[in-house]
Amino acid sequence: MPNGGNGYATEIAQGAVRHRFEDLGPNQICGVVVPENIASRRVLKEAGLTRIRHDRCYRLACDVLRISRPAAD
Repeated sequence: MPNGGNGYATEIAQGAVRHRFEDLGPNQICGVVVPENIASRRVLKEAGLTRIRHDRCYRLACDVLRISRPAAD
């Protein structure tokens, strides 16, 4: 199995963020990732999410990332 690196996950994440804001209307989107999962953190950051805190989820240390809806023109 290839190691990835083709940008598919980033492209899907960016499309999901765009779809949520354009079609479903939330004000923000959050993501949770284990800090050691560098590839997943990179995908979320490239989709526009920024780290807001370190927390615990399901007994695991994790980083919580968030993106807010862009301001209307």
